[in-house]
Amino acid sequence: MTTPRTKEGLINRHAKVKKYQNPTDNTNNMLLKQLIALMVTYHINLKSTIMREITRPMLALLLFTNCFSVSTYGQSSQRNLDQWELMRQFIGSWQGETGKDTTAIWEVIPYEEGYEHIIKYQTKGDTYKVEKGFIGFTSEDQSVILIILRPNGMLHTFLGKFVSDKKIIWERYNYNHTILLAYVEMIFETPDNIKEIIKWKGYTESWDEVKVQERIYTRIKKT
Repeated sequence: MTTPRTKEGLINRHAKVKKYQNPTDNTNNMLLKQLIALMVTYHINLKSTIMREITRPMLALLLFTNCFSVSTYGQSSQRNLDQWELMRQFIGSWQGETGKDTTAIWEVIPYEEGYEHIIKYQTKGDTYKVEKGFIGFTSEDQSVILIILRPNGMLHTFLGKFVSDKKIIWERYNYNHTILLAYVEMIFETPDNIKEIIKWKGYTESWDEVKVQERIYTRIKKT
């Protein structure tokens, strides 16, 4: 039975780790409703030009999620993994080094039946950039959608899926969601340590000279 959509019900659901059962609404309509609701939550000023810039990639994303699949995900085809429940591992605050004297603080917070998240970039303890976004799921929780809103209004889109209990693979796309730019693997080496491997292709046609970066995120707070 689906947990009632009340404040108490949502809190109990996260506390008891009940599996989320999506409504039978059309996937595209459901995602569109979620996107609009979350944009309002973040008080985005949807002026005409900005609305056009945001709507184009979102519509492309909604169409693409119906046929989303990655060849590397074949290794998990033998069993269905509960994407919603596995994402709970990310709840809390994480810290990772992104460069010399530079760190990123990533906080993931339950929001309704998904998550909101915020990334603070710091140099020697001083925050110089903040990015916000949200995390949701496609129909029947078959894959995860992570979106980052940058300070300049650009949206970064990641489509991901857990291929094991401790490993999720993300696909990073360009602004118009037409070009696959990178694969990002996140592996829980322990409950409080994540190894991130970024394989960046960019706008080149070949993956032969892909740039690989690695970093470790350590949990600094549980929510």
